[in-house]
Amino acid sequence: MRSIYTLALKNYLFKFVASTPLLFPFFIYFGEPFRIAYSNWSGFFAWQIAIEKDWIKEAGVDVKFDWFECDASMEAITAGKMDTVLVTIGDALLTNARGV
Repeated sequence: MRSIYTLALKNYLFKFVASTPLLFPFFIYFGEPFRIAYSNWSGFFAWQIAIEKDWIKEAGVDVKFDWFECDASMEAITAGKMDTVLVTIGDALLTNARGV
């Protein structure tokens, strides 16, 4: 039996991923996966669960997640290697403070 937390998490992730085609039509139109960098921050564990359980594929969204160390994920996005990055507010502020 699934826990209420698992069902709530799956519901939340499904709603987010299902809305992704509306947010990123360019990548879907051209058939390229939307590339997302993420790191080992505990708040991103939900994404790892969604990846391992294929919930994103079930939603029909073409997304490619790449795992990086925290600083490396921010370097990848600033170098244009990724389309977006999952970061904490503190990391985003630090990156911005460095002029990126």
